[in-house]
Amino acid sequence: MLPRRNCSHLAESINVAGSVYLSEGFRAKGKVSLLGSTIGGLLNCSKGTFTNHNGVVLSAESLTVTGSVYLSDGFRSEGEVSLANATIGGDLNCSGVFTNEEGFAIYAESLNVTRSVTLVDIQATGRVFLSGASIGGVLKCSKGMFTNKNGDALSADWLTDKSPEHPQHHQEINFLAHRQSHLKMTGQEF
Repeated sequence: MLPRRNCSHLAESINVAGSVYLSEGFRAKGKVSLLGSTIGGLLNCSKGTFTNHNGVVLSAESLTVTGSVYLSDGFRSEGEVSLANATIGGDLNCSGVFTNEEGFAIYAESLNVTRSVTLVDIQATGRVFLSGASIGGVLKCSKGMFTNKNGDALSADWLTDKSPEHPQHHQEINFLAHRQSHLKMTGQEF
């Protein structure tokens, strides 16, 4: 388990055989970086607070997680959460408050998730960008609020379903979400 402390960089290119917990009251001011790291269990940021106003608050580009990633259950971010090119062997569960009014609330271009992506009960202010993502299960956005005063609130261009479990039917995309901006989805492959 990583120490709970404020820092500008936590760890890059680390290899953890078990799980990483930045949760249950964890608070970070500045950028927390897990760039290029490998986690053999899960990444749990539930009830964590990450603050880096208008900057990257959680940098998890090219992160590999064998299990699931939890940015939920009271999770709060003020700044960009970046999961670009990350590989998640389980689910990605995002609920809570993601705020970056001038940019990306969540930037997950080319994200690869083996199971499902759940954006349920999320309050995202800023752009949520899932373009080029590969999701093996369900993309669920029910009860979510997506707001972006500068354009698309939720972008999922070129989203693909590569699940071998569902070769005969399309991936379920559940967008029972309240949007105060645009939803952009083009070129999806199902």
